[in-house]
Amino acid sequence: MSAPERIDGGDPAAASTREHFERLGYARAEVDGAEKALAAQRQKRQELSRQNEVVETECKQLERELLQKLAFWRKLDEHTQTVDTLLPQFRAVTGSFTYRAAAALLRTINRLRRAISFGWLRRG
Repeated sequence: MSAPERIDGGDPAAASTREHFERLGYARAEVDGAEKALAAQRQKRQELSRQNEVVETECKQLERELLQKLAFWRKLDEHTQTVDTLLPQFRAVTGSFTYRAAAALLRTINRLRRAISFGWLRRG
């Protein structure tokens, strides 16, 4: 005689029914535990999905900012290259202008010197 049969007074049918109810109870408890675990996993999944959306939004914002900075740096690079190409020409023009101005100033000084020198010679 098995333990369930002894509990039910030796009736094998009652013991079998009791065993089925116990198994059914254990199965229901396992199902309840699995449903709770599934609910927790779903909640965790929703939380992770929400966090993922926040991270994706932040990444898109950072990507936009980076592209704006990259465009600014490209423009700055283009302007720098333009200045680098124009700077020698500017130096040539200003150098030429400075040379012409200095030469004109020297010519004027020499003319004044000659004019003053001849004036002193005539008086003396």
